[in-house]
Amino acid sequence: MANTPFTGIEDPAPLIKIKLDGVDMSDSYGIQSINVHHAINRISTAELVLMGEVDIDSGNIPITDSDDFNPGNVVEIFAGYTGGEASSIFKGIIVKHTVKLDTESHYSFAITCKHEVVKMTYNKTERYFEKQTDDAVIKNIIGEYGISCSVGSCLEVNESMFQKLASDWDFILSRCDFNGFIITMDDNAGMVLNAPEFSDSAVLTIEAGVSLMAFEGTLNAEFQPSAVNASAWNAKTLTLINAAATEPAMNSQGNIKARDLPSKLSQTTLNLTSATPMTTEALKTWANSILLRKRLHAFKGRVKYFGNALAKTGSIIEIKGAGKKLSGNAFVSAITHTIDSGNWNTTVDFGLDNNLIYKSRDFSFPPAMGQLPAMQGLQLATVKQIDRDPENMHRIQLEIPSVSGTPNTTWARMAHYYASNKSGSFFLPEVGDEVVLGFLDNDPRYPIILGSLYNGKNTAPYTAEAKNNSKAFVTRSNMKIEFDEEKKSISLLTPGNNSIIISDDGKSIEIKDQNSNSIHLSSDGITIDSAKDIKISAKGNIEMHATGNIKTAATSDLVLQGLAVNINAQTQLKATGTASAEFSAAGETTIAGAMVMIN
Repeated sequence: MANTPFTGIEDPAPLIKIKLDGVDMSDSYGIQSINVHHAINRISTAELVLMGEVDIDSGNIPITDSDDFNPGNVVEIFAGYTGGEASSIFKGIIVKHTVKLDTESHYSFAITCKHEVVKMTYNKTERYFEKQTDDAVIKNIIGEYGISCSVGSCLEVNESMFQKLASDWDFILSRCDFNGFIITMDDNAGMVLNAPEFSDSAVLTIEAGVSLMAFEGTLNAEFQPSAVNASAWNAKTLTLINAAATEPAMNSQGNIKARDLPSKLSQTTLNLTSATPMTTEALKTWANSILLRKRLHAFKGRVKYFGNALAKTGSIIEIKGAGKKLSGNAFVSAITHTIDSGNWNTTVDFGLDNNLIYKSRDFSFPPAMGQLPAMQGLQLATVKQIDRDPENMHRIQLEIPSVSGTPNTTWARMAHYYASNKSGSFFLPEVGDEVVLGFLDNDPRYPIILGSLYNGKNTAPYTAEAKNNSKAFVTRSNMKIEFDEEKKSISLLTPGNNSIIISDDGKSIEIKDQNSNSIHLSSDGITIDSAKDIKISAKGNIEMHATGNIKTAATSDLVLQGLAVNINAQTQLKATGTASAEFSAAGETTIAGAMVMIN
């Protein structure tokens, strides 16, 4: 049987012990009150209020002048009962102190302490992790603070993980949230980051009429899905992949199971969808985490009892006498120790709220970094000017519509599909064109042109057709590059009827100009056709070879001229003239052969 708050107590007077940097606090400091709070996924806090009187002669407050309570000093608070042992209920560092004086020279000195994990909350930073599991990432971050930790195992290896301007605490909390882990830090063994354990035995029994001082409990059947299913887009198969959550084994509280609640209100499956690529294993982890959080929200409440240090966050306590629907083993999500006026009371919260970490304030860095009101979503604008950027940053001047009636004018950089040093694409919109704007960090001072839009005024040069076979680039003066998917052809066209057409369908390349000259390459060979002269010239040699015949014909004269003309026939040379033939030379003429026949 589990202990009760009264187990082993002979004298109910609280025994309080406080250590400052490992040394017992002086008894001269009067303790007015102590309030300690631990909660799952929260940083443990403690407030210690000391009291005394001002030194009237000097006007000093000795306690505030002491170095014992300097910020950063370690404070450990122990609580128990007279005649017994005192157990540690908090250990942390001083972060703040507050002094209050009254008219009678009395003072109160409130010392605010937090677990040293608070150091992870102060700075928003950027980190990049490659090929690491979540537990490895978490251990690496916590290790930088010199804090001991125990982290549950994660199997999924992240190809990359980027922490973008987030505190280390928020980043760790978000990854624990995703993996279904809870964070506890109230057992003085550092941080524990792991899945909750519901099968443990109760560490304490709280019974109405015996040890229970106050109780409030809620059984909530709302927002309890019958199942959770997670899906994501698979870029390799272009299909959705899915994973279903496994129903968690919960603590046995009440006579109604959390998993039976959905049917009471006809609730169905909760579907989660991610637009980012995720593995089936990651989807299941995500779905399991969400379902666990939902089930922990079904039974929530608070129980107050005589002070006791046995219960820890993440542990199980047994509640008796709270009715059949709420009695049983409760999962401890928060603990508050209050010591005041000679009494020590402990309040335990059970169950867990349904708010995920991403809903927390300041979880993500603010739009426009909080420097000014942000520009949400995409915006439309018209081009006013494309040249003379005063900053020489290749920006384009735009007019953004305004409810004031006067358009706002701004300069925007343009996103090109290829932009490099002295190379890239160079397609700028025309003055008056409608463009789409995005904004860096949602900051209205830094717009980026994402693209142009067709509209009722600026119509597309082609009409869309179901097969989507036509693609093209068309310039303002109607110069075109056309792609025909059906004919598998590319056409380069000018408004003056000059063209180059490369066609797989016709197995040809055709070049035409506006003067009716053409070159046609096909399986039949190459045809060159000119409306007028064809001239071929070369600074070096011109050579013609054919495995078949070479035929040269002219309807007028055929002239061969050269410094030396050499005609060499491998077998036979024949020259004839239909009307006449003449062979002459200004110098010596030689006609030779094995046999020379003249007429």
